[in-house]
Amino acid sequence: MSIALPHSVLTVLLLSKGLSLSDIAFIQSFYSLAIIIFEFPSGIMCDLMNRKKLYIASNLLLGLFFLMVMFFDGFILISAAWFLYGICTALESGTLDSDVMVNIKKLHQEGEAKETRISQFIRRSGQFSLISMLIASTVGSFLYFAIGETMYLISVMLVILSSTVVLKYFTLKQAPLLNAKGSVGAQIKEHISSCVSEIKNNQTIRLILILTAVSQIFFQTHFQFWQALFLDKQLDKEQFFIFYAVFQIIGVAVNQVHVDKIKIKRLASFAVVSIPFFSLLFYLMYSNDRFIFVALYCVLIVYITLLLLFYAYLYQSKVSIEHISSLTALRMSVSRISALITLWSIGVLLTWMDIQSVVILNFGLALVLTTVTLLVWLSHSGIRD
Repeated sequence: MSIALPHSVLTVLLLSKGLSLSDIAFIQSFYSLAIIIFEFPSGIMCDLMNRKKLYIASNLLLGLFFLMVMFFDGFILISAAWFLYGICTALESGTLDSDVMVNIKKLHQEGEAKETRISQFIRRSGQFSLISMLIASTVGSFLYFAIGETMYLISVMLVILSSTVVLKYFTLKQAPLLNAKGSVGAQIKEHISSCVSEIKNNQTIRLILILTAVSQIFFQTHFQFWQALFLDKQLDKEQFFIFYAVFQIIGVAVNQVHVDKIKIKRLASFAVVSIPFFSLLFYLMYSNDRFIFVALYCVLIVYITLLLLFYAYLYQSKVSIEHISSLTALRMSVSRISALITLWSIGVLLTWMDIQSVVILNFGLALVLTTVTLLVWLSHSGIRD
C-alpha cells in the first residue's frame, strides 16, 4: 500500500516537478538499472542468509526513497531516488514470498496437490496485492490533490508498520543455507554453479525467462505511460484514480483464473488466433470516442495480466527449493533488462512520435514476439499437453 499510494497520479506528480515525458522514461530506467545490478546477488543472499533481515533492510531503503521523492526536485536527484527504489525492490524480492513457497513445496512434494497449492498461493497473493493497491491508489489520488507530496509521509508510516509486523509475527520456515564453518566465497560459487545447471536442464525455465523479457515491452509501456496516453486523449486527470481502480479490479478478476490448467501448446494456439483480433483493436484505439478507447485498452490489460499470472505460476512450480530465491531474482533481472531497453527506446521514440503511436507500436511488438517465441519453442522442444 505504501508503494501504490501515488500510483494513480505518479506521472502527474513527476510532471509537476518540471520533468518531461522523456525525462520520466529515463528516470524509470534507473529503477530497472539498479535491479539489474543488485537483483541476482540479493537472490543469492536470500537463499543463503536470513530472509527476514533482508526484508527489513529493504524497508529502510524504501522509507528513504519516499522522503527523497517528497523533498527533492530535478532530473538528477529524482533519478537517484528511483535508483535507490530499485535497490530496495531487489533486496525485497525472494524474501518472505519465497519462504512461503518453500514451505508449500515441502508439504506437497509432487503431483496435482503441489501444482494447485502453488497456483492458489500466487493467485491469492496477487489478489491481496491488487486490492491493497486499489485502496491505496484511490486514497492517494484524493490525498495528492489535497495535500500534495506530503502524502509520502503516510507511505513512510506504512513501511514502519510493515516492518514491525514482520519482526514480531513472521517466522521463517527455511533456515539460512550458509554454513558458517565453510568458505563463504566457495559456497556462493557452488550455489551459482548449481543455479546455472538447473537452468540448463530445465527447458520450461528457459522459456519463461524469454517470455518474461518480452512481456516487459507491454507492461512497461502500460504501467509507466498509461497516464500520459490518457492525458493525450484529453481525459480528466482528477479521474485517473477511477481508471487505476479499473485496472486493479481487472487484475483481481484475472487472478481468479486457475492458471495451473493452462497448457503451453494451447496458449500458443490462442496467441496465433488473437493476432488479427488485436490488430483490429490497435486500429480502433485511434478512435476519438473515449469510451471505445478505454474499453479496448482494458481488453489488452486483461490479456497481458493473464500472461503474467501464467508465467509466474509456471516458473515458481518448476524452480527447486534450494535455488528458489536466486532463480526468482534471475527472472526479475531478465525482466528489468528488458524494461530498461524498453524505457530507453520509448524515451527516444517520444522525441519524434506521439505517445499514442508509441503505445500501439509497443503493444503490437509484444504480441507478435510472444506468439513467435511460443511457436518456435514448440517446434524445437517437442513440448506437448
